[in-house]
Amino acid sequence: MNIVNKLTVKHLKKNKRRTLITMIGVIISVAMTTATITLAISMVEMFQKNTRNYTGDWQVAYQQVPVKNIPIIEQDHNTAHLIIENELGFAKLVNQKEQVRPYLYLTAVNQESFNDLPFTLTSGELPQTPQEMVVSDQLKGVAIGDQLTLAMGKRVSIADENNGEELANDLYEPYQEKEETFIQDEVKTYTITGFINTERISQSSAADMAYSVIGPLTENKQVNVKVELKKINRSLYQDSRLLSEAIDSSEVTYNQELLRFYGVTDNKEVQVTLLTLMVIVGLIILIGSVVLIYNAFMISLGERSRHLGMLASIGATKRQKRNSVFFEGLIVGSIAIPIGLMMGIVGIALSLQVVSPLIKNIFDSTEDIHVVLSPLALIGVVIFSSLIILLSTWMPALKASRISPIDGIRQTKYLPVKNKSVRTSKWVRKVFGFEAELGLKNIKRNRQRYLATLFSMILSIVLFLSTVTFTHVLSSSFDMSYENTKADIAVMFFNDQTTTDTIEPDIKSYEQIDRIDKVTQVDSYVVTTKLTKEALNPKISTHYSDGNGSYQVGVNLMSVDDQTMEEIYQAAHIDQAAFESQEMGGILFNRVSYHHEASYEVLNISNLKAEDEVLLYSYDQGAEQEKVSDSITLSQVSDYQLPFMSYIQEFPELTIVVSKPTMEKIRKKQEAEGMYAGFSNIYIQTEDASFVEEKINDIMLDYPDANGHVYNIKASKQKEEAIHFLIAFFIYSFIGLMTLIGLVSVFNTLTTNIQLRKQEFAMLKSVGLTPQGFNKMIRFESLFYGLKALLYGLPISFLIMYLLYQVMMPQFNGGFYIPWGSIAGVILTVFVLTSGLMYYSTKKMKMASIVEAMKNEML
Repeated sequence: MNIVNKLTVKHLKKNKRRTLITMIGVIISVAMTTATITLAISMVEMFQKNTRNYTGDWQVAYQQVPVKNIPIIEQDHNTAHLIIENELGFAKLVNQKEQVRPYLYLTAVNQESFNDLPFTLTSGELPQTPQEMVVSDQLKGVAIGDQLTLAMGKRVSIADENNGEELANDLYEPYQEKEETFIQDEVKTYTITGFINTERISQSSAADMAYSVIGPLTENKQVNVKVELKKINRSLYQDSRLLSEAIDSSEVTYNQELLRFYGVTDNKEVQVTLLTLMVIVGLIILIGSVVLIYNAFMISLGERSRHLGMLASIGATKRQKRNSVFFEGLIVGSIAIPIGLMMGIVGIALSLQVVSPLIKNIFDSTEDIHVVLSPLALIGVVIFSSLIILLSTWMPALKASRISPIDGIRQTKYLPVKNKSVRTSKWVRKVFGFEAELGLKNIKRNRQRYLATLFSMILSIVLFLSTVTFTHVLSSSFDMSYENTKADIAVMFFNDQTTTDTIEPDIKSYEQIDRIDKVTQVDSYVVTTKLTKEALNPKISTHYSDGNGSYQVGVNLMSVDDQTMEEIYQAAHIDQAAFESQEMGGILFNRVSYHHEASYEVLNISNLKAEDEVLLYSYDQGAEQEKVSDSITLSQVSDYQLPFMSYIQEFPELTIVVSKPTMEKIRKKQEAEGMYAGFSNIYIQTEDASFVEEKINDIMLDYPDANGHVYNIKASKQKEEAIHFLIAFFIYSFIGLMTLIGLVSVFNTLTTNIQLRKQEFAMLKSVGLTPQGFNKMIRFESLFYGLKALLYGLPISFLIMYLLYQVMMPQFNGGFYIPWGSIAGVILTVFVLTSGLMYYSTKKMKMASIVEAMKNEML
């Protein structure tokens, strides 16, 4: 170690507080970079594992490959493993009754690939021979060791029975007992060796899944081959297409769900978006970190300039002076970077412990998220952090190399006193006094440190207010989605009023155990009507033009139970007597949540008014055309949005509530003419939505013919809330660390600046500056720092908030949001921070001896 480097180490030890603050800034920067990259890698790893569990461990699939060409795939340089599938097709169970599904769908695979398929073995063992198989655990009446005799064949439409043409997409074609038949080709016997859970496999409504082992195949037999690749990159698309031609495959497909989590996609827009996001995050970290570290080294250079000037006077070269700054950066980095890596890993590990259940629930993952450390990523963090330190020390190093002996000893380059540089307005002294003018002149004289401090404060202000606005946008989108939805469970039935009437008393019986608070039944009938252009809201009229001057709009005609109707009368201020006295009358609820392209808005769908007649059109199957089936006279038009109709609609419908007798009259008439297209929904309010959902599903098992579905609205709300919290958690964590970097920079600059002005303060006191005047000068310096930071920070924040509004808020039809509370907090924090730091820095100097401070200047 040469003499210059030894002096550098000595200087770092002497200025322990500034060295420690610089290291803290580097540690925060490295920790934030490490945490961000580690989080991304850990999330991707979880998604990859989860996707493999649902789709299988493969990336490319070749359809209908002749068996003789399989060796070509095996010998390909990028092939790691093959999954060979021979789809044996449908099998009808012989002597097996009361099955949920009438068929088995049997697939034979190569034995070594069972672990790569998306199912789990729940009991027994995997098959070892082509005469053994595992079956879905949903298959009833069978046990391990049973021998099943299967009639193998194909499903055909009854209309095509003579020519034996299979149903299109027959695996997932719904079973239609009266419209299809089964043609048997052969009979096979298999021994059941185990049961598998097939929930992760795309379920066929007609067949349970079963798997066996591939037996001997002829050379020309065609099978499907899925390939696990050694290296996954974008070249796989071109390579697989060429290989597909070589092996005579009918089609090549890709496991896009899995590939996208490897960052491999044919969609260049997705890649550009991900790359842009990474660059933005990297630039934010880079700028914030460089400002802090650059500022610290410039302060260090100011302190060491006299020593460097002395070294230059006795022969130190430009290279030695420049390298002394780089050596200082090397020492700081060698200590701070390892600590930052460790803190980043520990920090993200603790964070994932908190949010792991949320992440697992949000993404319906079968895998927990764990910290995944990538050596390459950590090396990248070290390189990136070293680059930050290098950029931060570059300018100070160049300036150090240019310090001449005279300038270094006299400090002339660091105390510019030209008149133009420190000129202030005469009003400053008149309004605020001589002390304020001194404070302002000092800020102008130390312009570099002032600008670095100002930039750090502005960056913190802008990042914080932008984050508050962004999270408000997320909240607004969530609130709009569920603004009026009071139900927790929705049970939907289609074209089956009888089943609904049967099930509803069973559901209401749960009110006796305090699990259901309220049940609302809504019977609906969907028809259309034709309106004039003037009768429709112009924003949506383009959706419905029929080209002949009229506009065909959907009508959701509905009736509700008596208790709910009473609540609607009160909430919407409906004249109950007028409504019930009118035959074939209805109430138009005109307010809808509308989604068009990328925008969301709550608006009135029409300009209809009371006493207007709405003609109802239904499709006549016999005449194969629409005709007027009924008409409704609007007794009232209300802007009230029904709680169970607050969902977002892309093609809004007129919502008209009619009385139960009116609905029954319309239903009977439509059923008689074969035109009824109705459905019924039951909306439930409950504190325990999961329990109620489970109980209702149990009830629906007793009604196998019911065409219904249970939707847990509360679970969806909770998932949306979890997503909102997760995004806010990581955004605020990121911004919090960036703000901390800014605060460290401000603290370092202000406190060090005060320390470097000991001689200046001693001189001012020696010529008569009183303690009160000194305090006043410091207060005004704090005021000027705060005002300047707010003068630039707030307008920039408003600009970014407005840009966010232009990009996002119009999608939700929200007004421009200004977070006044947060702005007030920022203003208060800025002044408290600057004043507190100034007070802290000057407190130790109040008792300092003027003579001792002046003597230091003479050394």
